[in-house]
Amino acid sequence: NITSQTFYVIISKGDVSSSGSYSLTLHDSYTMTGHPILKPYAVGAYAFQGCTGLSSVSVGCDSILACAFYDCTSLQSVTLRDGVKSLGTKCIDNTALTSILLPASVTDAKNNSFDHAPDLTAINVDAGNETYASWNGALYTKDYSKLIRLPEGKTSIPFHDNITAIGDYACLRCSKLYNVSIPYGVTVGTEAFQLCSGIYKMVHPSSLGRAANIPYFTTLTESYLNFPPPPDHRNKTIRRP
Repeated sequence: NITSQTFYVIISKGDVSSSGSYSLTLHDSYTMTGHPILKPYAVGAYAFQGCTGLSSVSVGCDSILACAFYDCTSLQSVTLRDGVKSLGTKCIDNTALTSILLPASVTDAKNNSFDHAPDLTAINVDAGNETYASWNGALYTKDYSKLIRLPEGKTSIPFHDNITAIGDYACLRCSKLYNVSIPYGVTVGTEAFQLCSGIYKMVHPSSLGRAANIPYFTTLTESYLNFPPPPDHRNKTIRRP
């Protein structure tokens, strides 16, 4: 299904099987009869949707568009080769990935590029990347001043010493978070902790003031807040300092 007019979609769902285990390598260039060598632009939106047999893929084109690997429930490895520049919204939605490495070429990794990846515990970044950095598996700006995305599978937030801000939606759906202590002077972006249903305790400086849309509380005005405990902690005593 490759033509010079629609080459931004490298492979569509109809080109691959949706069952059985297999791996794919998407090459940096292709040849077609009657056409010059073609360099793929992107893995198209929803290109591999529902390919449940896909276990690993290697990509080297410019972009991976929105939901490209949506519902590839057996996908455990995505290799981003140098040359990949942009990752679209929810591009690894509902996969089995536990980690991913951003090469030096990536300059546009959105905070929602990694949404709906419940097993993801590490977003690693090549040391040569001039836009992003990784700290204990969390995605930061290069200078570590802003937390961009905490993988949904993390159980705690690794705060770098340089952090001054938690970005918008940075911890969205991180339901495995339990206790959160926000360092003094760190600002919290819009809905940074939305759908973090596992949070039981949050400690933060009283100077923080209005914070994100956090379960059970929309405004933090105390220096210490306890969230309603999850069912398996209902019998624990809650104390305030």
